[in-house]
Amino acid sequence: MPIAAVFSGASLAMGNRDDVVVVYVDALVSDSATGEKIAKGVRQGVGENLRDDKQQLDIEKVKKLLNGWASGVGIMSEKLL
Repeated sequence: MPIAAVFSGASLAMGNRDDVVVVYVDALVSDSATGEKIAKGVRQGVGENLRDDKQQLDIEKVKKLLNGWASGVGIMSEKLL
């Protein structure tokens, strides 16, 4: 478990919460026929900030970030294939 997740969980339990939305994605791409690892990586991105500690996180806060990542994956896939 990532240490940032543990720290965030402990902070939330104590009543503290960040208003910055940070998303991490860990990926591993492998050849389905041979099982050979082709690529691996970690991405970090920042979504829209929350107004305050009362606002709930929803998909709209990270939609632009995730759409950008999806577009990038499509472009990279075309280059690899």
